[in-house]
Amino acid sequence: MNHAGADGAIVRALLAQGVDGIVVAATGNGTLNQRLEAALLHAQEQGVAVRRASRCVEGRVVSLPGNPFPHAGGLPPVKARIALLLELMR
Repeated sequence: MNHAGADGAIVRALLAQGVDGIVVAATGNGTLNQRLEAALLHAQEQGVAVRRASRCVEGRVVSLPGNPFPHAGGLPPVKARIALLLELMR
């Protein structure tokens, strides 16, 4: 979950556990704290699938120029996680 002060520690912990994918619950427009984004970029470079979803009930993340993470469309984070699990199982 993105929040003020998110430093990416959770991403580093997940990487240490060997995860294949991470769904990040971003703000309504899909932006992330810089340190969290840096940790997610590192995870993506390591081959981890990263998806952005909105933590807002009515939020929808759109593709922004220069944003390196695919969005989850209109899916909330919990449903985006299930979609990513299914994608990774293929």
